[in-house]
Order: sequence, then C-alpha cells, then structure tokens
Amino acid sequence: MGINLETGDTLLFDAGSYYAHNEMELGHWRCEFSSVFRAETYSRHYLQNYPAAEPVDEFDDRNRLYSIKGAINYSAGHPGSILRKTAYNNMCYLCEKYAPIDEIDKYDPRIDPSITGASIVPHLLEGFI
Repeated sequence: MGINLETGDTLLFDAGSYYAHNEMELGHWRCEFSSVFRAETYSRHYLQNYPAAEPVDEFDDRNRLYSIKGAINYSAGHPGSILRKTAYNNMCYLCEKYAPIDEIDKYDPRIDPSITGASIVPHLLEGFI
C-alpha cells in the first residue's frame, strides 16, 4: 500500500490475487464471515452487471463450490471455527448432486448457512467489542 505523491491517491497491490472465473469472487460472499455481502442485494446487483455464466441453472452450485476455498482458508486460521463443517457440508451437497458416493456423510440443510442465515462475528472485531 502506498500514496501517489503527485495525486494523493492511495494505491493498493493485492498480492493474493489470482486468475479465475469471475464468479469465483462471489464464493467469499456466501461464507459466514461475510454476513454483509451475503445480502441478496449484492448478488443481484453483481449479476445485473455480470450475468451468470452457462449453465445458468448451476450458478448456485458453482457459488457453493467457490465458497469452499474461503471457508477452508478461514477455518485454518481460526481453530474450532464452524466454517470447516460448512465447507464439508457443501462438499457433501455437491457430491450427492454430481457424483454420489455412498461412503461419505449426507448433506444436512439444517447446518447450511445459505439456508439458515447463520453468521459469525468477523475475527477483526474480536477484542474490540
């Protein structure tokens, strides 16, 4: 991060960027730590500017898949976080739908935050409340 001395503009370089499908960035919005962006209005406005890719009817499944990365990353840094269970439950959902495997647990909609609306307090606020 820095300041352009000529214009006063703040410059930010995100070293964590990567090349991926444009819908990948919406995966984080689905996670429990992103309670603000999980509001339907954000996705609706995003999709007005960047329509869902084909097949359109699998948009929510792609979003669920893309959210797994954010959930696993968050849970790795926060031992005991519920997001690890969320990621696993999302994997179970996708396996049941696209590649059924009898030996894994069944998807449980009762613990799916996209259905229940469950969220967590962002870790950045811990200790400040």
